[in-house]
Amino acid sequence: MNNKLNLFSRITNIIWYILLIITAVFFFLGMSFYFKGTNEISRISLFEIQLEPENSLIPYFIPMAFITWSFVIYGFFLFKKLIHQFKKRLFFTDFAIQTLKRIGYVLIAYTFLNSIIKNILEHLVEQQTNIRNSDYTLSPFIYPLLLGFFFIILSEVFKVAKITKQENDLTI
Repeated sequence: MNNKLNLFSRITNIIWYILLIITAVFFFLGMSFYFKGTNEISRISLFEIQLEPENSLIPYFIPMAFITWSFVIYGFFLFKKLIHQFKKRLFFTDFAIQTLKRIGYVLIAYTFLNSIIKNILEHLVEQQTNIRNSDYTLSPFIYPLLLGFFFIILSEVFKVAKITKQENDLTI
């Protein structure tokens, strides 16, 4: 089991560094775009559709996208810490229970924020181009939401397992 956790820890570390590189690249690209001024932001090409937002909310989507991405980074950071804890063979601890619960809440918050941003962006595109997206599905939002609920339930299972382990330790 320890070999599997070590392998999983290495994979998690590689993904973590890739996420940090992607974050840095998009942060600097986004900030350079954001601080060019309203004249540069006035025409945005999105899927080969020219958007010319006069008094629109599109300049606010860069910070909102960074906030959404920060939920992903924070959730993965918590997951990385949890794997490190499991490598030490510390499974049913308060840290593990709280971290699982936090990961669940982060995933749920990410899902809601991401769906709000997507709906506002689709509304802006529809408003400015008269193109209506009738292919709306919940599947991109339902999976992280269910995964968030799963982590919250898993934290409750770990809490029960911790209590059971403590009771078993007392009876021996």
